Amino acid sequence: MKKTQPGTVLITLSAEQVDKVNAWIAPINVAHFAEECMPPGFDIVISVSPGEQTAHARCGQQQLELGEVTMFPLPGWVL
Repeated sequence: MKKTQPGTVLITLSAEQVDKVNAWIAPINVAHFAEECMPPGFDIVISVSPGEQTAHARCGQQQLELGEVTMFPLPGWVL
């Protein structure tokens, strides 16, 4: 079996997805600042399966579905 070297993949969100995340996280941050707390930040989670690459944002127990993302495999990466 041929070994593949670790590679790099570029994952992009659309402008609409970025706007959606910003609109979602803004009131969470405002609420934290109002309480003089540091905002919690958030994670972007990418799920990859054959024929489908999707993302969601996660902040604590809250989650925001973002839908499909675009992946650009760079040399050495096999989807």
